[in-house]
Amino acid sequence: MSEHSTTSDMIHWKKNFYLFLTGQFLSGITSMTVQYSIIWYLTKTTGSATVLSFALLLGMLPMVLLSPFAGPLIDRWNKKVLLMVTDIIVAIFALILSIVGTISADFPLWLVFVSLLVRSVAQTFQMPTIQSIYQQWYLKMS
Repeated sequence: MSEHSTTSDMIHWKKNFYLFLTGQFLSGITSMTVQYSIIWYLTKTTGSATVLSFALLLGMLPMVLLSPFAGPLIDRWNKKVLLMVTDIIVAIFALILSIVGTISADFPLWLVFVSLLVRSVAQTFQMPTIQSIYQQWYLKMS
């Protein structure tokens, strides 16, 4: 009976792992597409190296400043909930950008900058969380 439950647990584990990998792959592809679209938009509309530099700063500075604190917080929080919340927040900002970009002739740069900042904060928590989940699954498998 224990062999059956072990086999069943292994199948369940693999199913969850592949589902997680698929979800992260799709999330990564869509996130990269949005990021490239933002950079393309800023390049095309402003043509300003200053604007692109500021956008890059907003995309990297939160990671640099928050990374030392992210790890301990991630260890205390529910990783599944944290990934879902950060993905939802990033998706909401991508949706806001797409709606405003479709409706408005004048797309406000401040909205793009806020979106970049929020995306950066979310990614600061997403990447270590994903790595932690991989490590936990590997330890379960061993």
